[in-house]
Amino acid sequence: MQEVILTSFLEFYKKVGLSFFPIPFKSKIADREWKEFQERLPTEEEINQWKNGHKTNIAIVCGEVSGNLVVVDCDSDEKYLELKPIIEQKLGIDDLINHTPVVKTGNGYHIYFRTPTPVKSTKFPRLDIK
Repeated sequence: MQEVILTSFLEFYKKVGLSFFPIPFKSKIADREWKEFQERLPTEEEINQWKNGHKTNIAIVCGEVSGNLVVVDCDSDEKYLELKPIIEQKLGIDDLINHTPVVKTGNGYHIYFRTPTPVKSTKFPRLDIK
């Protein structure tokens, strides 16, 4: 079952033009050099190698390589609830979740956007823009 789920995510990430690579299961830290994935998408051969039946996490690379992907990383539920209406108002939308992927993390939320131009990573209290 794990392999089916992993395969689905890998195929989806490939389909939407994201750069990504595997990292150890239940980890956020790479155990491999990954700078090259800041410059290119993974190959079909690499993706097939990553479908090895082992439990793994997948790191998505933000920035130009992934179509100017930006992730707003809210480090708490409170920060997300504070930002959500501000983002909705700025974008003129009714509900953020209906317009962009929002993922619950262990501590807060990740909000995914694509922007017309690259955005520089920035850190704020309880909030990272990647």
